[in-house]
Amino acid sequence: MEYQNLSPIVLVDDDIDECNLFQEALQELKIDNELLCFHNASSFLEFIVKENFYPAITFIDLHIHNFSGIELIEKIRGNDSFKSTPIALYSNSSNPKDIENAYSSGATLYIQKPNTFEKLKQTIEECLQKSKA
Repeated sequence: MEYQNLSPIVLVDDDIDECNLFQEALQELKIDNELLCFHNASSFLEFIVKENFYPAITFIDLHIHNFSGIELIEKIRGNDSFKSTPIALYSNSSNPKDIENAYSSGATLYIQKPNTFEKLKQTIEECLQKSKA
């Protein structure tokens, strides 16, 4: 896949295995962007306060330790780096209320967690394509 924006891709997920799968998927897709993984909302919020960077896209798990992905999106949308950054909230949930809350909080995309590695790669690819549209 050809993806031109070489800004980092951010993943906020407390599941280390999920981060490893994302990294592996990016490598197989030959996407050269650095993947920055944060395993809790607090470390991510501390990072964005200190660092001035503009991620290509940010993936946020709906349920992260001591926080909800919805709350995190609401907090980070106030940061200049994230005003127009695509944010994909992802979850196992297909509850319409979760989807509605995701979009009303500022999510650009809502995706259900893929249940296979191939679907994960396809989902990442689709999100990257949508994020540059």
